[in-house]
Amino acid sequence: MTNQQTRVIDYFNERPAAYAAAYQAGTSEGHAFRSRQKSLLNLLGSGPGRVLDIGCGPGVMTAEIATRGWEYYGVDLSPQMIAVATAKFANRPGINFAVGAVEKLNFPDRHFDVVVAMGLVEYLADEAAALREIGRVLKPASPAGRPDGILLVSIPNWWSPARMWDRWLLTPLAQLWRHLARRGPSTKLKHREYKLAAYRRFLSRHGFQTIDWQAYNFRLLPRPFDFWFPRLAVATASWLEKHLPRASRFLATGLNLKVRKITSL
Repeated sequence: MTNQQTRVIDYFNERPAAYAAAYQAGTSEGHAFRSRQKSLLNLLGSGPGRVLDIGCGPGVMTAEIATRGWEYYGVDLSPQMIAVATAKFANRPGINFAVGAVEKLNFPDRHFDVVVAMGLVEYLADEAAALREIGRVLKPASPAGRPDGILLVSIPNWWSPARMWDRWLLTPLAQLWRHLARRGPSTKLKHREYKLAAYRRFLSRHGFQTIDWQAYNFRLLPRPFDFWFPRLAVATASWLEKHLPRASRFLATGLNLKVRKITSL
């Protein structure tokens, strides 16, 4: 197990209940989670078929995916997350959970019609290895147009003004404060941010073709103001998501991509 995997497990093992509750909260973070989920489900569509949800957490996507006619499999590094999800959906047919890592999935080749990677890739130590393993368990693209061989992946948007504010102002200030206060390094789990064009090229190099994408969470109110004024932050983001054109994607804090497996990896 890598050091990064250990950090991810330790971080999320402490937060299964809080993570699940965040999806229902009337906060800026809650809106971001719900916006990401809604966008991804729009890209998913309806079954039948098998869906593998990698980094499934406490099962925040499980019910929505299962009710759309899919056979659901959830995998997460965190045993605590899987324990919560298993208890929540105990004895539900067509729903399965297991502890596991994306770099080594315990499933046969070409077993899944769809793989969901929501809030996952930005934490991985080796993204290329993860894509190879995802490609292995995915079915090849179907010439009949069925949703076989599809990967749905979310990425934090590097160009987001809100993320730029965090990256270039708040993070350096927080680091300076911790240094002056002798608090030591932050224990917050760090993640990467992505530029859409570069990430699409990365996917293409590993045998995936982007066929659709959607932006989510048009948060303009920067931190900590979105925490101080959550109703304003949520109302503003909701309005922008409904009325701004696709070309305004740079305002979104995240992007969901729908990609097709085009080669056998």
